[in-house]
Amino acid sequence: SEVIITYHEKQRIMMPFSERDLIRKNYIDVGDILENLGFTEIYERKINDIAPRMFRKEGIVDRILIDGNENSPIKKGEKYKYDAKIVIVYHSFKK
Repeated sequence: SEVIITYHEKQRIMMPFSERDLIRKNYIDVGDILENLGFTEIYERKINDIAPRMFRKEGIVDRILIDGNENSPIKKGEKYKYDAKIVIVYHSFKK
C-alpha cells in the first residue's frame, strides 16, 4: 500500500525592521510591535544601569536578542521562526 507523509515547516516571519529601528523605543511598544508581527515567545530583561540623576528614560530598549544570540542583531528582511525566543533588553533605574 501507498504511504503518504505530509509535514509542515514552522511559520517564518520576515522582519520589517532592523535592530537600529527598534532601539531607543519603549520596551513595551517594541514588544507590542513584535507580537503584532506574529512572534509568540517575547521576554523582557532589564538592566539596572540608570543612576537617579542621569537624564535617561527608564524602559528604553538597549538591544534585542533572538534565540539568545548576543552577537547577531536582528536584521531587516531576515526570516525568523514565529516561536523564536526574543529577549528585549531595556534600561532601568538602579535599585
